[in-house]
Amino acid sequence: MIKFFDLHTYVTPAKEALTAKDVRQILNERFRQEGKDDLVAGAVKAKGDDFLVAEVRRRDGSLVKLVEINKRTGAWRP
Repeated sequence: MIKFFDLHTYVTPAKEALTAKDVRQILNERFRQEGKDDLVAGAVKAKGDDFLVAEVRRRDGSLVKLVEINKRTGAWRP
């Protein structure tokens, strides 16, 4: 798994692009570290060549928000 310090922070380009699996693992680990046990990463889909869009869901399946992640830098925006 590719690790980044913080998905909110700009990071230098990675040697390899993030995958949907990487994003799911990073988000779920972040939720765990922040004590947000009611949140999980849902589906992660490609958006063009450079971005992934991840669902943030509650454990009951309800959608909280969508997050757009740059596959090359790890930077994300709500």
